[in-house]
Amino acid sequence: MLLSAMVRGAESNTGAQFIDTLLSTGGINEMLETISIILLVMAYAGIMQHCGLMASMVEPIVRRLKNFVALAGATVFSGALFNVLLPDQYPAITMSTLVYRDEYNRRGVDRAAWGNIVNSSAGITSVLVPWNTCAIYMVTILGVSCVDYMGYAFFCYLYPIVVFVVAALFGKKLGWVLKGEPRLAARDAEAPEGVPREA
Repeated sequence: MLLSAMVRGAESNTGAQFIDTLLSTGGINEMLETISIILLVMAYAGIMQHCGLMASMVEPIVRRLKNFVALAGATVFSGALFNVLLPDQYPAITMSTLVYRDEYNRRGVDRAAWGNIVNSSAGITSVLVPWNTCAIYMVTILGVSCVDYMGYAFFCYLYPIVVFVVAALFGKKLGWVLKGEPRLAARDAEAPEGVPREA
């Protein structure tokens, strides 16, 4: 019975229409469309990474990021951009993580810190994009159009900005980045082509 409810959904009969509407769902079957999108995008990203296409696309961008502040800014901007280009926040988070993962690791940035930076944009701004599945869910549940609630979603606007400002001003003090990171970036910039960069 429990497995059937998980797959096909459950029907609530409390007598309260609002509660019954929220609790009566279609289960996993209702989410297959979104799940299929997530799986396809993750497979696509995996193929790109395995074939080296991801590295060839990212390297020209990452090469210009000379310090942690620039890297954090690029991550925040890219996360919002991926939400516009992709249909769901999970692919946006995945892409943001894959694109900058090696560079964050190379600079010695704490994983919890750069996970927070990725989430501040890719995980938060999705509800502001009308064709994103997160916004569609909000519209379906709340019955309010994305354009109507967009002006009141202050958290979605302010959180990415606050995280970027904190990263820029207090990143080293909070231990988000190694204190020698700017010198590390400068050293790598001066390394001749063909010489592997140190971790």
